[in-house]
Amino acid sequence: MEFIETPTFTRLVTALLSDEEYRVLQNELLEDPERGVLIQGGGGIRKLCFAARGHGKRGGVRVIYYWAKDRHQVYFLVVYP
Repeated sequence: MEFIETPTFTRLVTALLSDEEYRVLQNELLEDPERGVLIQGGGGIRKLCFAARGHGKRGGVRVIYYWAKDRHQVYFLVVYP
């Protein structure tokens, strides 16, 4: 599987997640790329709540991504607290 980041995602993820946390996020999506909830009307875009820095899901981040199943690619669009 290939992970592709938008420039906005890259800038934000480095501020919000450590390298290790980001690896954990990627591994979770490797195991189940359909893990996130489909955003209604989003054309396949998903939202995933990810626990960061031991704060649980509520203290973690939200990751907006698109899973291109036929190409085995995850497009990371944006991440926010």
